Amino acid sequence: LSACDEDYRIEIGDSGIFRTLISEFDCSEADAENIRSWIDTKDYPKLNDALSENRPIDNALKMLPRLFGGFEVFEQAKVYLKGEVLEGKLSRLEKLCADLSEIIPAEKIRVDLGLVHKKNYYTGIIFRGYVEGYGQPALSGGRYDALLETFGTESTKAVGFAVNVEAAARVFLKNSEKSITKTADVLVFSDNKIAALKHCEKLISEGLVVMNFIGECPKCAEKFAKSHNISRLDVINENGNVETKEV
Repeated sequence: LSACDEDYRIEIGDSGIFRTLISEFDCSEADAENIRSWIDTKDYPKLNDALSENRPIDNALKMLPRLFGGFEVFEQAKVYLKGEVLEGKLSRLEKLCADLSEIIPAEKIRVDLGLVHKKNYYTGIIFRGYVEGYGQPALSGGRYDALLETFGTESTKAVGFAVNVEAAARVFLKNSEKSITKTADVLVFSDNKIAALKHCEKLISEGLVVMNFIGECPKCAEKFAKSHNISRLDVINENGNVETKEV
C-alpha cells in the first residue's frame, strides 16, 4: 500500500464477533444475511426496524456499524460486547492493532467492528486496505482456518489477502506520473522508439530521472518540456546520434 501511495489506511475487524452475536440472535439464515448486509453497508434504518427490541443482543448488533474509528473503539465496544467469547475476541483484536501500530503509524489503522465480509469462510480477523484516489478496497483478506476442509483436506490455520491490481496500478501510475513530471531531469524524443528506450535506460543508470516523449515532432517535445519545467531535451536522430538541448 505504501508503495502505491503514502496516504493509505487499513480497516480491521473480526468476523467472529458478528458470527457470535448472530448465533445468539436465533434467526433464519436469510434474516442473518440481511442483518449482515445492513451492518456492512451501515443501513441504520433497516437495522433499527429489524432489531427493534431493547435487548442486549439487539443493541449490540445495531451498534456494530457505529463502532468504527481509532483505538478508542475498543473502550466503546466493551459496553456492548459482553461474555467470555466476545470479550476474548475483542481483547485479541485490540492487542493485534497495538502490535500493528509498532509497524505502521497508528493513524493509518482504523478499527471497524462492522466489517462483516459476505464470504462466510472467514473465521477471525478481516481487513481491507484503501489508498487515496480509489473508492474501492485496494486489498482485502482475513483469517480462514476452516477453508481447506471444504476441499477435503486437513484443517490448518491460514491468513490471506487479494490485491485489487487495477486499483494499485491506477494509483501507483498516477502518483508516479506526478512525481516524474515534477522532477524529470531529461526528456527524450526519437522516432525510433527502441533507440529512445535504450537511451532512457542509459540515463537512468546514471541516476537521472527521465521521461520518454511519445509525440509527433521535436518541436512538440520541446514545448512539452517547457510546460513541465524539464530543462534538458535529448533528441535522437535517424542515425542514432543524440542532440542535447537546454530548454
